[in-house]
Amino acid sequence: MKRILSLLILLAIGIAGGLLVAHHPGMVRIDTSNYHISSSLWVAAIALLITALVLQAAYRLFFQSIQAPKRLKQYLRMKRARKARQYQDTAWRLMIQGYWADAALQYQKASKKSPSPSLSHLGSAYCWERVGNNVRAKKESLLADTCGGDTILIDISKAKQLLHEGNRKQALILLKRHHTTPSAALTLLFLALEEHRAEEAMEHLKHAKPTLSDSEYNNHYARILSQSLQHCTDDTHTKELQKLWRHHKRNIVDDPSLHAHYLSALARCGDALTAHKHATKALHKHWHEAYLRVFQKTAFNHLPASLNLAEQWLTQYPNTPSIHNVLGHLYLESGRYHKAVDHFKEAYAATKDPRTAYRLGQAYTQLGSMEEGIHWYAQGCLRD
Repeated sequence: MKRILSLLILLAIGIAGGLLVAHHPGMVRIDTSNYHISSSLWVAAIALLITALVLQAAYRLFFQSIQAPKRLKQYLRMKRARKARQYQDTAWRLMIQGYWADAALQYQKASKKSPSPSLSHLGSAYCWERVGNNVRAKKESLLADTCGGDTILIDISKAKQLLHEGNRKQALILLKRHHTTPSAALTLLFLALEEHRAEEAMEHLKHAKPTLSDSEYNNHYARILSQSLQHCTDDTHTKELQKLWRHHKRNIVDDPSLHAHYLSALARCGDALTAHKHATKALHKHWHEAYLRVFQKTAFNHLPASLNLAEQWLTQYPNTPSIHNVLGHLYLESGRYHKAVDHFKEAYAATKDPRTAYRLGQAYTQLGSMEEGIHWYAQGCLRD
């Protein structure tokens, strides 16, 4: 915006000056001991403009010639790096095909061209080790250690190799040295998720964020929160649940599955009424099967209102198995077993879910139809 304003101001000054000169033409004279130069004001202005353009071009050419060696050096370095990547890609393809010795030679060529040769030496060492040439493998490992400049990458590569070999303890020691490095943090994140250490995983996720796309980051975030919610099983975890809600409310609400998981944890911790209200409200705003499951689990303290809502949803979304299943559970709890049988049958016909068959067995047993009850119990057990 500033540049545009400056250009407009200069243009206005130029137009004003041009009009002034046009109405009051004049002469420009330059007198020295040897030269006497005179010209009109217009010719002098054009000559001055041409001189300025020539000086600017000469200035640019001068500085470009000064920077030429630096640019040439940068070009050659990039060319060597491209060649190194080509060798590394060839080595990778040979490794996939099982030509380990050829891959090791390609890695050795890459190490001579690469600005970061340590990883190429490590790749070569790994390939020589696979073909049983331990002498060359040891030599390449020593070269990787003595190259310098790639300490972090070397440690991460060694850690991944140790994990592949099953040496988890030593791998963690190497990775934790560089836990703030995105690539190391990403590996530590996966390990923490495997061991269900949610708080530690959340810390590693912060450091790994630069290497992740938005969708990958959100998926990991949701998985960590889900693991945190799994630990909330009774009223002793109420404070932990409230803390999760305070710190991660937006992320929880934006993901229906995660929100439903949170509401289930809330019900497990003794606040089924709040969970039911939130699930009902969420279903009115955004229909999702996960909310419906929470609604079903928390509806038994207010059955009449829940039954009316479920019937309305069935009218709105006819032939939906999950709604039939919810109605079957609610009618079973309220003692209206004929209705429960009808809805369970509709749900089972669409899903063949053994749990629905088992509930059908319960409903028939309550009606006194023992033969039908045993039949559906058997269906549930066989498919389970």
